[in-house]
Amino acid sequence: MIEHWTTIGIRYGETDQMGYVHHSNYALYLEEARMDLLYINGIDVLQLDKEGIILPLAEIRIKYQLPLHFGETILIQTTLDTRIKSRLEFTYRILNQEKKLVCKAQTTVVLAEKQSGKLIKDCSRISEKLLMTEV
Repeated sequence: MIEHWTTIGIRYGETDQMGYVHHSNYALYLEEARMDLLYINGIDVLQLDKEGIILPLAEIRIKYQLPLHFGETILIQTTLDTRIKSRLEFTYRILNQEKKLVCKAQTTVVLAEKQSGKLIKDCSRISEKLLMTEV
């Protein structure tokens, strides 16, 4: 398992008429945290793209607990299960600035050939690189 923490500030434009962060923005927060974890652990997504490999999102699940508001700073704990070789399984916990749980989420990312869109069933190339950085 690999874990990383990401900090994000909530912008005004991410809120809705009720003053809460709109639910669609949570997917963006999870993506930023996921890309942060990969980058910090030596996975260059831009280089993979140049090599013809993309990382499409296959599934997302979010369980909301508390709302977020403009001006808050959130912490996202992202964990990647490195035991799975056929896909990348991420779990997340978003905490508000008072360290209260805002939501839990999971995403599944697969590898695919950029040109054809055909799935690459073996993610070991990425998993092995991540395992080398795992403490």
